[in-house]
Amino acid sequence: KTKVTEQSPDPANPGVVYVKGSIETTLYDNMYEYFKNMIKQNPQDKVNGIRPNQSVAMKLNKEVVTKMIAEDKVDEYMYITEGEPHKVGVDAGKFRDEIVIGIADYFSWRHYESPENANGEPTGLPKYGIEVKAGLEDIGYPSLWSERITANALWGGQKLGAILPTSLWSSKVTPTFSDRKMTSGGAGLNASFDFPFKLIDRSGVFNVSGSFAFNSASNISATNYGPKVNPSDPSPTASRYDYAVRAHGQLNYTFAIGINDPDRENQAYFVRFKIGGAFYMVEQWLNENGVISSGQAPTRTVVGNLLARIEFMATGLSVPFGAYLQFFDGALSGQTWLQVPISEEGFLTGIRLDGKIYAPITRSPYAWETQTVIMPSVRFIFRW
Repeated sequence: KTKVTEQSPDPANPGVVYVKGSIETTLYDNMYEYFKNMIKQNPQDKVNGIRPNQSVAMKLNKEVVTKMIAEDKVDEYMYITEGEPHKVGVDAGKFRDEIVIGIADYFSWRHYESPENANGEPTGLPKYGIEVKAGLEDIGYPSLWSERITANALWGGQKLGAILPTSLWSSKVTPTFSDRKMTSGGAGLNASFDFPFKLIDRSGVFNVSGSFAFNSASNISATNYGPKVNPSDPSPTASRYDYAVRAHGQLNYTFAIGINDPDRENQAYFVRFKIGGAFYMVEQWLNENGVISSGQAPTRTVVGNLLARIEFMATGLSVPFGAYLQFFDGALSGQTWLQVPISEEGFLTGIRLDGKIYAPITRSPYAWETQTVIMPSVRFIFRW
């Protein structure tokens, strides 16, 4: 009904009043009569009748809870960094082995400790394994575009291995998505460690990584796409410069949080923050008609700066997803991934779609860089 007013018929209360039955009076009258009748009939039963049942009350009382992830849960820190939603909330003894195959740029095998053999509480970290990977993501250089291939032994949160003296099939894959600017050098050493600093309470987890390649004129791969020494020289055999990364290092303090979704039993969202610094050294070699000159020492450029990175992973969803963003030396790098679950019982567990990007945003690209690099990938995850 619409609002209706009239002159008060009561001489003792002159003025305008609402007509009984209009909106303003109907709601009041009905609520008054409703509660009056309830109390008269059976007060306790009626009050209980308008309360939510126990399950509804528990859900109404739930709140989004954010908590720090303890520093001794290194496995949960690694899940976020590696993008492994299928390991969250899963019994550590359900699967003993895992193989991940990435098209063109990744392979890993991990073996996990049996709960019966583990000393203390088993973790989601591998007892041992191997990893072959393309990329130098500590400084933002993604996948095959970095011309860096490493092979590492894995145990716990540690990686230790070698730089391989090859760029695999970078010459065929990289030009499809971006300009190829660098080249590969010699063999070398590579390492990465994630560990808590137990002397400090709530220390978070420290991440240290580094590499060193034994580059020389004899093992630098000469290219025909480096910048010309004389840009105006039209000759196809003109002298050029080739660039290869010799060394890099990184040190980060990291901490992580888990965000509880009220609709789910397990934490559904994880975030890891990294704050620290990094450096790398690039060498410029003279390429004379397809041969690296041994008579001229390379020119070395060292780049170092502060680094900040945030990593995110959403789990407990029908299609988990995640991403990271990193800012270092005026350049932004990042990754987004989407994992399509296939089976919870093992073998082909899921298929992950990746996309990585690198772009200088507050400076111009260096001579060995390009303005924007985009590298997609697909990974197949097998567990048994």
